[in-house]
Amino acid sequence: LSAATIPVTTTNPTVSADGQCSLIEAIDNANADAAAHADCPAGSGADTLELASSALYELDQVHINHYGPNGLPIIGSAITIQGHGSTIRRAAGAPDLRILAVNSSGILRLYDLTLRSGDPGTDNVGGAVLSDAGVVELVRTQVTENTAQSGGGLYNDSGVMNLTDSEVSLNVAQDGGGGIFSNAQVGDATLVLERTAVTGNASVSYGGGGIFTDYSGSWRPDLQVTSSMISGNTAFWMGGGILAWRGDTTIEDSTISGNHAESGGGLTVFHSTATIAGCTISDNTAETAGDIGGAGGGIGVSMAVINISNSTISGNEARGAATTAFYSGRGGGIGLIGMEHDQPEYSGAINEN
Repeated sequence: LSAATIPVTTTNPTVSADGQCSLIEAIDNANADAAAHADCPAGSGADTLELASSALYELDQVHINHYGPNGLPIIGSAITIQGHGSTIRRAAGAPDLRILAVNSSGILRLYDLTLRSGDPGTDNVGGAVLSDAGVVELVRTQVTENTAQSGGGLYNDSGVMNLTDSEVSLNVAQDGGGGIFSNAQVGDATLVLERTAVTGNASVSYGGGGIFTDYSGSWRPDLQVTSSMISGNTAFWMGGGILAWRGDTTIEDSTISGNHAESGGGLTVFHSTATIAGCTISDNTAETAGDIGGAGGGIGVSMAVINISNSTISGNEARGAATTAFYSGRGGGIGLIGMEHDQPEYSGAINEN
């Protein structure tokens, strides 16, 4: 099928036989490769939805449930949304809802768009976007002020998620991944950031204030970060900026600064291999009031191997009452940390070139 262009001609996103093509109607037509709604052109192949310039699209009702409530139809085909500086947000006073979800047959590309204030409610993941083994690409797109149980901004479940020239900011997760959670649950997960800022996000009761990569079984949650900024994020447990759990992590020509966690203030690498090249890791803090945590102000390494080259690690702090038994208050720059009271107080390896 040849690709179709579908102009969205009203900021009211709902379905109505009013002669105007709404966002929901446009997505339905694109998914169906047909004229499911007469107010919009028929979908055909890899469709492009054109939003108005600098417009506001507010979602005030749940459209469909798919791993929690969603304000828009599930993306099940190849769809590009050209935002032209517009915003899609959950309206004030609206019921709990996520902005967008993508299933395993979906390919979603977002350009020049802001996704704001999504909240799918208790125990549901991905405040703005949930990718359920799909493909998601964000270009010059901002994901901000969203909330979820995990993946406050974005949740990538066993799919591919790429962010370029984008920003993930001020999102909150009750559990892991305040900004982004990438989870290899039923297949490998790949998360790629290029020239992207992950700033001011929070994990309230777990780890990975900015980014959390996790796994199940033998699946791999690989992470690649290039020319990006990870700053001002906080986590209750490990990895204020990033918690990389299994998989391979590569961070190049990037800055990790001003993040805070109990351990691994800037970055924690656990049970995996990480390569850091040409990076600045500065002014991060690991802090605890007890004897567990407070280690690895810049980087925490646990049962992992981390290779560091041509990088600056400076101004980081590990704050805690150092004891002979455990690892509190150790490793302002880099800390080798154990996991429990009955484990060794350090584990892993660091190679600096």
